[in-house]
Amino acid sequence: MERISPKGEILSIYRKRHLVPYGEFTPGAWCPVIRFLVKRQAGYLPDLRRGSNPGVFFFKKIPLAIFICYEDIFSEEVAAVIAKGRFVLVTLTNDSWLGTLGSAQHFAFASLRAAEAGSYLIRAANTGITAYLDKRGRIVKRLPPACRGILLGNVNLVSEKTFYQRFPLLTPSFSIVFLITISLFHRKMHNEE
Repeated sequence: MERISPKGEILSIYRKRHLVPYGEFTPGAWCPVIRFLVKRQAGYLPDLRRGSNPGVFFFKKIPLAIFICYEDIFSEEVAAVIAKGRFVLVTLTNDSWLGTLGSAQHFAFASLRAAEAGSYLIRAANTGITAYLDKRGRIVKRLPPACRGILLGNVNLVSEKTFYQRFPLLTPSFSIVFLITISLFHRKMHNEE
């Protein structure tokens, strides 16, 4: 992705950091059998190189953290960018290969990232759900899947840190302990029958 000036100058570049296995790169490409199978199935051997820098652009002095496609499902990716300052999150995606259910799940992940980061999120999807979300991950405006249209509204930079930003490991740790406790309780109840 490139940000280009009205004069055609490249102002900034972002290269996707989380590539899709077998769609954008080939894991195990050193193996002739894998190369053969992937090339036979895809018609080519995917060989893109991942970017190394976060996608940070500025629009009228507003810092934007850019995520391409499914990069916004990785909370650690979003947290790493947000740790460097306050941003409006932006996801650009084509969810056609996900289908209806996958597109809805992808959108739900975007909502979680907005809430975790305490940041507004703008999401443009040519075949998925286009929307913008507030700092709590709530939908402010939304277009139906694969619908042409334009969403207009205001987004703000938020300065306060969220609970997730202050204690990033607490939520997953609590979830693991909770699931283990429920599993042990269920096992104990099942054994008593």
